[in-house]
Amino acid sequence: MTSILAIEEIRGIDNNGIKEIKITDGHSLNSEFIKTNEIEFNSIKNYNSDNLLTYDASSNTVTLNDNFKLEGVNSNSIVYPGATVQRKMRMIKTDFDYPTGGGYYQNFAHATCFRTKITTKENNSALFVRMGLNGEGNATHDWSMYPVRSFVDTTTMNVVDWNHNVARHLNDGENPSTQFEYYIFSYTNPGNYPDGNYDSTPIQTATMEFIDTPNVSAGTDIWYSLVLMSTGSNTFYVNRSVNASVGGAYERGVSYVYIEEVAGPVQITNVQSGIIEYTF
Repeated sequence: MTSILAIEEIRGIDNNGIKEIKITDGHSLNSEFIKTNEIEFNSIKNYNSDNLLTYDASSNTVTLNDNFKLEGVNSNSIVYPGATVQRKMRMIKTDFDYPTGGGYYQNFAHATCFRTKITTKENNSALFVRMGLNGEGNATHDWSMYPVRSFVDTTTMNVVDWNHNVARHLNDGENPSTQFEYYIFSYTNPGNYPDGNYDSTPIQTATMEFIDTPNVSAGTDIWYSLVLMSTGSNTFYVNRSVNASVGGAYERGVSYVYIEEVAGPVQITNVQSGIIEYTF
C-alpha cells in the first residue's frame, strides 16, 4: 500500500506571528475529517458546489441560503433570543377538591393537579407560563389564586421549597396580617359566581400568564404549580361545581398548565414601581 503526500505550501509562523496552512489558488484540501478551533470564510459550499453559507461583512451576517436547513437537538440547536426552545402542556380533564386551612400560610390549598415539571434545555432561559383554572369554591366568594415555582420535587407548600412571588401583586408598603398576605396580594380572584348556588355555577376558566426568569443552567428541573386561598376553612372544587352530578345543569370543565421555554438573554426593565417589561 502506498500513499502520496503532495503539499503546495505549509507555513509555520509568518511575519505577523500567525500560524497557518495556506492552500494557493487552483488547489483544494480534501479530507474526511478536519479539526480546528477557528474557521474564517467568505463562503461555504456543499458537496455539489452550491453555496451553503454566505457572509456579508458590511452587516456581519452569516446567511443560510435557500434549499438548506439547520437541524439540532437540545444543546446542538441554534436558537435566537425570544425563540421557543420547548413547550410543555398539561391537560387536567377530571375533577379534584382541595380544602383550605392550616400550615404556615393560613387557609391555603396546594392544587397539586397543576404541579408540572419542565427541564431546561438552554442556559438562562425565560419561562412563559399560562394556567387555566375551572371550578367553584364553597361558602364564600373570597378566593384568590397565584402560581408558585420550585426546584424541588415536593408537594409540601412552604417558603423554602416554593417561590410564592413569581407573579403576584407587589406590596407597595401595605402590611396585611401574615394570615391573609397572599390572599390580598394574589394573582387573581377566581370567584365569579353567586354565593349559595352550588348546583350550576362553576366559574368560567380563570386564566393567568407570566414570565419567569430563574437564570438557571441547561438541565435544571423546574416545577410550577397553583395555590388557592380563601378567607376561612373552605373547599375549592376543580373542574366542577360544588354539588357534583353527572346529570344535566351540573357543568364540568377542563383546566390546564402550559409552559414554554424561551431562549435568552432577556432584558428586564423596571419601567416604574410595580411595572416590569421583558424584552428578548
